[in-house]
Amino acid sequence: HNPRIDKALRFLEAHDSDGTYARALRAHVWAALPDEYADHLQIEGAWLKQAHNASLYDYGSDAGLRFDHSCTQYGILGMWEYVKRGGQVSANFWTDAAEHFIDAQNGDGGWGYQVGGSSTGSMTTAGLTVLYIARQWIRREHRRADAAINAAIAKGLDWLDRHFDGGNNPPGGGRSLYYLYGIERVALASGIKLLNGQDWFESGAVHILGEMGPNGSMGSLEDTAFALAFAFSSFSFVSTPPLRRCGVAEVQ
Repeated sequence: HNPRIDKALRFLEAHDSDGTYARALRAHVWAALPDEYADHLQIEGAWLKQAHNASLYDYGSDAGLRFDHSCTQYGILGMWEYVKRGGQVSANFWTDAAEHFIDAQNGDGGWGYQVGGSSTGSMTTAGLTVLYIARQWIRREHRRADAAINAAIAKGLDWLDRHFDGGNNPPGGGRSLYYLYGIERVALASGIKLLNGQDWFESGAVHILGEMGPNGSMGSLEDTAFALAFAFSSFSFVSTPPLRRCGVAEVQ
């Protein structure tokens, strides 16, 4: 019953905007709320189920031939929230996703924005997140995980481990907050604590605090939201919240 959260929820209920990112992120919100919001989650899940083409997503709902790994990551993250709360999706959805990211993996172990594109940190987190999620749903009734998925994950984690440098999105350093939230999603799925010998959580929090403006923002509204999602989605990984560990006692 926090009035600011209630106001934000009313906004989301009133602004039913389309698009893979909007639908997937709203699915995260509805999935975290009590059952009275279940109908909203069903709406997002139904949209995401018809918007993909062989588990690949574009920005919109036309399910055409165009896709990229960023839109696909968020479409699948939205579907993950949907099925965790009881939503139904065909088994092919997960196998198609896994097969694509296994085939699209670069020789160095990373992934690019498109098939064959240069490996980047943010798109490698996308590939790993999708494979972890797909493995969970494909093999949940089996005693052993799929060997091909395991091998692709191992190569991807090796790339990420070798290139991790706090909040700097390798190789160029752009979209660092988007990248850090991708790191958090990989860690949520895998349980990893360290990357390149560093506590990824603490390193990311230090980066956020170093970039934060006097008013608490990270520049754009979107980057501020990614920073908050990184910080507060990750509390299950540590006993002490990261911003407190880094010397900030309270975030207003």
